[in-house]
Amino acid sequence: MALVPCTECDRQISELAISCPGCGAPTGVKEQISLENKPSKAYVLTPDGKKRFIKATTFDIIISIFLPFWGVVVGIIALCKGETKRGFTMLAIVACVTLLIIFYASNQPH
Repeated sequence: MALVPCTECDRQISELAISCPGCGAPTGVKEQISLENKPSKAYVLTPDGKKRFIKATTFDIIISIFLPFWGVVVGIIALCKGETKRGFTMLAIVACVTLLIIFYASNQPH
């Protein structure tokens, strides 16, 4: 991160600053990009106004646990739509639930 002179008051400011802290002149930087500014929502809006899920929602997780078949269906649809984190999360939950059921069933006395 380098310091550059303000175009209005010649004060040294960060090249990432949106405006000069001394005089308030805009620097031309549209927005600061950093890891802290990542969206915290489970989705982002596409240019056509549709929701594109980034991660699995609470509803997705509950559905995957109690209705594993539906979790597989929604997980595969999410992967086909490019929602990889959501799809793999749902499929992993379904796999864990399935393994727990198999383990539990195999340890039952006959």
